[in-house]
Amino acid sequence: PRKKKFTALKKKVLQERLDKWHEANPKDNGKGGPSLSKGCTVCIYNYTYADELEDDDEYQEILDNVRDMASKVGKVREIFIPRALGERPAEAHPAFVRFEASNDAAAA
Repeated sequence: PRKKKFTALKKKVLQERLDKWHEANPKDNGKGGPSLSKGCTVCIYNYTYADELEDDDEYQEILDNVRDMASKVGKVREIFIPRALGERPAEAHPAFVRFEASNDAAAA
């Protein structure tokens, strides 16, 4: 497929919209979750149980295990496993892995 060519006005309008979006959605949202940094994220559903996430040492060991597995696929930027999911069942704890490149995430 041919690449679309935008007029100078269209490019300016799109850049203004992007700038407004960046103002409304800062990179650090301050909520303690993963940052909105560039990269591609993979979600591993039902990765762990709530009781395994209560102990700090066990939580760190789980993070290290995920990092080791994901590093075999590509360069890992960030790993996040939420400890609290509200009223969800114990088996519903996912792990999120943000890769540097989208092709690494696709390979995972």
